[in-house]
Amino acid sequence: MLEPTVFFPVVGAVLVICIGLLAWSCNEYAISLFFFAIGGYWLWCAHDNTTPETKAVKAAEEKARKDERVRQETPHVVREADGCKVYAFKSRDRWHYFTRCPNATTVTDTAYEECTGSGKNRTCKELHSSIENEVMK
Repeated sequence: MLEPTVFFPVVGAVLVICIGLLAWSCNEYAISLFFFAIGGYWLWCAHDNTTPETKAVKAAEEKARKDERVRQETPHVVREADGCKVYAFKSRDRWHYFTRCPNATTVTDTAYEECTGSGKNRTCKELHSSIENEVMK
């Protein structure tokens, strides 16, 4: 038994379009347009990419994107020096950084843009915020 592939639907669609061309050459425009529409739809369905293999690939890609998003949204160490650790995480398309040092002050710095207006009247300014917490000794 033959496995279904894209080849057979494409051949069928090309044959239907050829019938449409034959009808066009005989000045049967309504019939030819009907065959063109059927052939075009058939080609579109042939390239729908809904085979089990493509579904599995798309599901794996979606899972990888989700895992990466979860990894970015979870605070993780990006650098370490002199006993201090720099953490980073992403929230709403913005990266946030904070440090943890033993017996020191923790500072959280955030840089972001605030925009007003729309179109040509849109103006944006870059803002920074800093939160400072002292560690209890």
